[in-house]
Amino acid sequence: SLGKIIGALNFSGHYLLNHKHTLGMVASIVHAIEKEFKVKDFNEKLQATNEYLRAVIDSISDGVLAISTEGMITLANANMRKILKLKNSNLCGRNSYDVFKEKAPILEVLETGKDYFDREDIFVTDANRISCITTARLIRDDENGILGVVGVLREKKDVHKFVNRIVGAKAK
Repeated sequence: SLGKIIGALNFSGHYLLNHKHTLGMVASIVHAIEKEFKVKDFNEKLQATNEYLRAVIDSISDGVLAISTEGMITLANANMRKILKLKNSNLCGRNSYDVFKEKAPILEVLETGKDYFDREDIFVTDANRISCITTARLIRDDENGILGVVGVLREKKDVHKFVNRIVGAKAK
């Protein structure tokens, strides 16, 4: 825990060889060690937060896909991989233009700067053409700069099943 003494630094030598900068050097070394402990503590907390958020995102029943302004996939939850029928493929770090045969529809938000909600989109991979109901929003930093886009997707067939279950109808 920070603020607690966990060790001591000993810098010893013959008293005749003492230099006026010795104490300053010791203090600098101690501060550097303290800083490393603070960075380590911060990184551990950050990693725990990332693992928590990953678990939350993977538990969402819709597909979640985030793409950076450079077109790189920065996040794809388990249901996104399932929708794209790429269950065993790691999408993060891949270029969206390599994953999708046609440009991913959510990239339109980067071009227009306008979010959209519950729109029908078609995502095309090498093996599949998937019709989805999609919501897409810009991802912004603290200074309102654009970092990318995030899309929440639900397969259109799943939406029809849900509506039929609620309404009680058998026809599509």
